Amino acid sequence: TEIQTETEEVVLAMESGTEQVTAGTRIVSDARQSLNQIAQASTAISELVDRISQATEVQSRDSELVTQTMTDVAAIASKTSSSASQVSDSFRDLLAVAQSLQANVSQFKVE
Repeated sequence: TEIQTETEEVVLAMESGTEQVTAGTRIVSDARQSLNQIAQASTAISELVDRISQATEVQSRDSELVTQTMTDVAAIASKTSSSASQVSDSFRDLLAVAQSLQANVSQFKVE
């Protein structure tokens, strides 16, 4: 009976050991799944960061183009203003010449 008792204790110890190994295996499997999910999330975050970086570069280039276009428009507006001022001066001069001519013509009498 002593052998049977020891045998039963050994069997119980083996069953307990088996359960612990099974539980440990489950823990390792769960940890592996968690690590895989973390790795997938990390990859997704990295891809998002890359896309954000690319979008930022595109927006930066577009912003530079807008700035250049605005500078060009300002230069054209300045030229247009200068040209309009020159035309206005020319009209003023032309008016003075026309008034002078009219004054000179009024001195002549047609009979």
